[in-house]
Amino acid sequence: MTTSLRFAYRHLPVFTADPQTAQANLETLLGEWGVDCLFITAQDAFLSEYNVPSNNQRYALSNFAGSTGDGIFTSQKLTGQLGNQAQFLLFVDGRYHMQADRETAPEWVQVVKLDISKTLEDGLLGWLKEVPADRLTVAIDGARTTWKRFKQIQTVCEERGFSLRVLLHNEISTALNLPGWSVDRAVEPLPLAATGRTIAGNLTALHQCLPADVTPEAACILTCMSDDVAWLLGARGFHLPYASSLLAYTCTIGRDILLFLPPGTEDTPVHLEPGTDFRLVVLRSLEELTIALRGYHVEHLLFSERAMNAFLPTFAHQYWPEAKLIEDYHGLERLRTEKTPEELAAIRSAFLKSSRAIAATLRWVKASVQLQPGALTCDPTFTAPISEIDLSNKIACEYLAQGALELSFRTIAATGASGAIIHYTTPSPENLLADGDLALLDSGAYYAEGFATDCTRVAYCNSGTSIPAPWQKEIYTVTLKAAIAGLRAEFHQDTPCKEIDAQVRAVCQKYGYDYNHGTGHGVGILVHESGIRLSPISTYGFTEHAVVSIEPGIYLAGKGGVRIENVAVVRRHPTQADHFCFENLAFVGLDWELIDVDLLDAGERAYLSTYERQCQTLGTTVTDCPLLLR
Repeated sequence: MTTSLRFAYRHLPVFTADPQTAQANLETLLGEWGVDCLFITAQDAFLSEYNVPSNNQRYALSNFAGSTGDGIFTSQKLTGQLGNQAQFLLFVDGRYHMQADRETAPEWVQVVKLDISKTLEDGLLGWLKEVPADRLTVAIDGARTTWKRFKQIQTVCEERGFSLRVLLHNEISTALNLPGWSVDRAVEPLPLAATGRTIAGNLTALHQCLPADVTPEAACILTCMSDDVAWLLGARGFHLPYASSLLAYTCTIGRDILLFLPPGTEDTPVHLEPGTDFRLVVLRSLEELTIALRGYHVEHLLFSERAMNAFLPTFAHQYWPEAKLIEDYHGLERLRTEKTPEELAAIRSAFLKSSRAIAATLRWVKASVQLQPGALTCDPTFTAPISEIDLSNKIACEYLAQGALELSFRTIAATGASGAIIHYTTPSPENLLADGDLALLDSGAYYAEGFATDCTRVAYCNSGTSIPAPWQKEIYTVTLKAAIAGLRAEFHQDTPCKEIDAQVRAVCQKYGYDYNHGTGHGVGILVHESGIRLSPISTYGFTEHAVVSIEPGIYLAGKGGVRIENVAVVRRHPTQADHFCFENLAFVGLDWELIDVDLLDAGERAYLSTYERQCQTLGTTVTDCPLLLR
């Protein structure tokens, strides 16, 4: 069974990382520049989470394929002075500790593992603050580094007397011989019924978010984030794997939107209708952008420091050197995070389709492990035993049957000990779903409206005679209890997001467990959307009608893991003023073979009875719920 969703690219070269050659080439470049260390990211110029390998500098240097994790490349001289084992220091959070060890070679990569309390910035900046050197020349790729990180690095360099060089012309990718890519898939508008928004209305809303002393006609709002551009234009492009958005920069001045399609998108058609109350100018080269910017008088440049690269404000500011930089403008993020009724309807529809696909796949797992040839498969000639790659292909097949256009992230299909690797994205044909194992499936898809789905479930592999081990039932049931605590949470509208993380995490901690990742992330045009986040280090508050995942987990190295993830909408509490609660969006039944009913309290049983009854109505149950049989 080889069914899979196809990516929508004209040219996406096959690219295999060769860290030895890549690091040798970069070492030569550092010598020519007189640079001692270089900050490396996995992102592209649009700060995409899922960058293609042929455009991923970090992957080229390390062979690490995780969606997040950045590094510092040090010259051979500095590496020797520091006594490091390798020239490339790779910083990863808890989701990727085991994956980084598996995918990298110690002679080329030294993995730095951050705990749950540390961000990538904490790790990278901490190294720069503490590196035992009197003089260093530091360099960054301006187009692939956030403005916030750039300013932080600049501050540390000033404090320590280091020199900082900002590269603006793709020098690193050239040195690494990255082949690049191009996109010719059109930018297509969504119908009003799918968004409830118009371009003109979005511009008006953005202007209402401006500071009181800023005039829209003399203000330029910048964004390089693909989901912000997709939201602003009410359009989709499917220009990258695992993303429905479009690759572009926008400079919004008054009622004019300058849409810049950078290199790699020169052949991308734009099918957006002109408006009478706004003007859209499509630009396809820096020369065209330069000419356009010179035609305006701008007094304020506004952008979000955490969602902007260091290139675009630098480029724009040279034409308006007197313009004031406002780096904490989060209007785009706030407006995009708060979904309209039409967007929520589209998201609910997408999650119903995905719920059906996931439930069908889990039932197939349960049946196939019992060695029933052709049971519930796309291919009637297919027979068990099945592997992780079969599971990954099966869910893609089911998403296609529901009308999916693309996956929303790399599917995690893990069995046995692989389930303890939090972001295990390399399913193997050699790892079979064996009797007595746990099979973890974390997947999602995009449909016509271009909103991501995301859901994680775990199934017990039972040939018909085995029973789950006590540890399997315990970690599954405790994780389930934690997920229910999140989904049932009621909280004041001013409650910080991190408090819900603490409440959910406390359930696992009560039983002696914890997990080295956040409890939840925003979901929208991208599967990991900014604007809301449930984690110990989150700085967000709650936004009404935001969509967020709730996904606690327990992972036992060498044995297996469990994560249970639903996605929910932040809603006003029906009876308590100034309070919020969650509306669940994912309806995939649970594997009751793994649930210790005696560990559930009365409220949890009532919640699960209602939930499984809804799954019965929707046809998305996986196993019979004993609570409904009593």
